[in-house]
Amino acid sequence: MRKIGLDTTPYKIVKLHIVNNSLLSMKKIFTLSIILFLFLPFYFVLAFDYSFKDNFETFDIGSIADQNGWTGNCVVENSIFNSGTKAISLSFGNSCLKYFDTAISGNIFLYFNTDDNSVVSFSGGGDDDDIFYIDANAGSLNYFNGHDFLAFSTYSVNQWHKLIIEWDGAIPHYRFKLDNGSFSDWFAVITSDNNAKYLQIFNGVSGTSYVDDINYTEVSNNNVIIPTTTANVSSMLGYAGGIFQDLNNWIIIAIAVPVAFYVVSKIIETAKPK
Repeated sequence: MRKIGLDTTPYKIVKLHIVNNSLLSMKKIFTLSIILFLFLPFYFVLAFDYSFKDNFETFDIGSIADQNGWTGNCVVENSIFNSGTKAISLSFGNSCLKYFDTAISGNIFLYFNTDDNSVVSFSGGGDDDDIFYIDANAGSLNYFNGHDFLAFSTYSVNQWHKLIIEWDGAIPHYRFKLDNGSFSDWFAVITSDNNAKYLQIFNGVSGTSYVDDINYTEVSNNNVIIPTTTANVSSMLGYAGGIFQDLNNWIIIAIAVPVAFYVVSKIIETAKPK
């Protein structure tokens, strides 16, 4: 009996040692997973150079001129908005413009709302002319190819829609998409400029249109379109779309994913033959 006891005790000690190492490894994986998922958005955000976001919440009601770098006669109002309590409106003849850092590559995404009789146009470019020129015309989203306006897609009037515009001046070309649809093809820029340094919004046709939540990002890698600083994480989340637009969802994912991994690992460990 004593011989058996001596033979089995080391085995038990070794087995306990293996289990403890396994648990220790699980704890490390669990902790590292939380850190990874929680700070993943910030990791990408820190890679870029410049961005801004205008949701107009701190603007005074009335003309947008001389507010946060904007010029023109668009109107800051508080009756129709995408988020918060304010947006800008553009009646026929209204236009406004904002300069930003000159960017060879970048993206802009914003929200617009028109009725069945109103138009809002968006253009951006350098000193010579526009790199992109897109208009939302009473339910039809159109783009200018340098010669003509061509229809891209339709949208529902009297609703807010997200428009994303990307450009890469090194090629040079640009593309865009509406809401959660697919991106357009890449189009050659319509000017000799290969960079953009302003966004212009205008209504040169009719009716009253609305624009809100404008986000601009200069990027150093056109394959990754994410804002610049941790202060603009909400811009990145807005670009991401879906559930990832909400920072709270990132936190939930940061906790849920490693917890699920840990639970599954324990189930597998328990199911192993003893």
